[in-house]
Amino acid sequence: MEQENTILVQTYEFLKMMTGVLSHFPHAQKSLLADRIQNLVSDVLELFIEAYYSSRGNKRDKLQEVNIKLEKLRYYIRLCYELGYYNSTKYGAIMEKIQEIGKMNGGWIKSLS
Repeated sequence: MEQENTILVQTYEFLKMMTGVLSHFPHAQKSLLADRIQNLVSDVLELFIEAYYSSRGNKRDKLQEVNIKLEKLRYYIRLCYELGYYNSTKYGAIMEKIQEIGKMNGGWIKSLS
């Protein structure tokens, strides 16, 4: 139960962090890439909440869906970095947070076996 609470808190904090990062995107990209990234991070948080309250059998499906969304997120984050929307320090911090959430998700999936 504690692991699930931790992953919810970490994902919520990541959503707050990304909201700040995305607010600095060029105006033309705020309705394209920024919105897409914001939606993916929000989807991840929502899936964790759904998994938290789901039966054991449904948890795994939700957590597998999180893996897919995290992978999509990695590509969008990389694209934004390559387009110069943030520096390498910010890129590293964002990717580290995604990696951390991914590891916690993997641990949660493993605990269901």
